[in-house]
Amino acid sequence: MVRSWDNLTNKSIIPALTDVILVNNGIIKDEINTIQKAGHIPVEIVGSPQFDYYTGYKPTPKEIFFKNLGFDADKKIIMFAPMGSKFIASDWQILQILHDAIRDGSIKGKPNLLVRFPPGDGIENLVRVKLSNEVRVFKDRPGVGFKVDEKKDKEFGREDMIHLADSIFYSDLLVNAGSSLCIDIAAFDKPIIFPAFDGFEKVPYFKSVKKLFEYYHYRYLLRTDACTIA
Repeated sequence: MVRSWDNLTNKSIIPALTDVILVNNGIIKDEINTIQKAGHIPVEIVGSPQFDYYTGYKPTPKEIFFKNLGFDADKKIIMFAPMGSKFIASDWQILQILHDAIRDGSIKGKPNLLVRFPPGDGIENLVRVKLSNEVRVFKDRPGVGFKVDEKKDKEFGREDMIHLADSIFYSDLLVNAGSSLCIDIAAFDKPIIFPAFDGFEKVPYFKSVKKLFEYYHYRYLLRTDACTIA
């Protein structure tokens, strides 16, 4: 099975011959033939299994969810999804800009700020962010790890998936440069902002958000105007 939207474009070739390939949708089915040159293998479209958690989903009561995160239940939530230091260098700067805009009132209403860390990549740069008690921030480190210092060694259980669904359900906006969370939050019909700049300083191309615009799979999102580019 092709697990995610970028696997056929960013993760090299399919390493084994199989009797059937399972894919999420027609776009990925086309990529089996055009990119992987494996059109001779039967393909079945089965949807995205991780979205099964959203079918029949009942959110945790608002007062409980907000209390668990230390949030003010009378205020909205901005979710920020850093890409991780493996991909870009400006995560911490975007977070600092968001924090400062909430603190000084440029973003009205003093919303809560939910920072959902990428489960498989480092966020070392985020230690540089200067947070204040004037902004309610929750640092969300999802999943369960089994090895020390093994970034990719994390698994999601049912409680993790429910927490993700609750986070998306109660968030009013996603600020996200490249994360696949844009697919999840779009399924909940929430707005997405793509910060298409590198914060306070110039960085090399391969540490810049510029390269994200050239990822093959991300072009589909940008082409449909599914997110607002800042």
